[in-house]
Amino acid sequence: MLLQDSFNETSQDILNSSLSLFKKSLLLKQVYENYLYYRSRSPISKENKLLLENIFQKKPWLNTKEREFVAKSCGMSALQVRVWFINKRMRTKIK
Repeated sequence: MLLQDSFNETSQDILNSSLSLFKKSLLLKQVYENYLYYRSRSPISKENKLLLENIFQKKPWLNTKEREFVAKSCGMSALQVRVWFINKRMRTKIK
């Protein structure tokens, strides 16, 4: 909810400013596009999840080169792969 609050506050600041209507509309559009970009989460496809699960069973810790290779083969970023492995290790630790 913090992102939405920030979006609302920024939008109000723009609307209350002394800028021209045209500049306000451009700024609001940029703020809204940024809000949508950071709000959205793209789910991992079933194929990618299966691949990540198989790799995790063989090797739960990846080095940088392995992480980048897996990321390229899955069409994900290395950071997404890293976070997925961190979360998976925590989930298996809890069980």
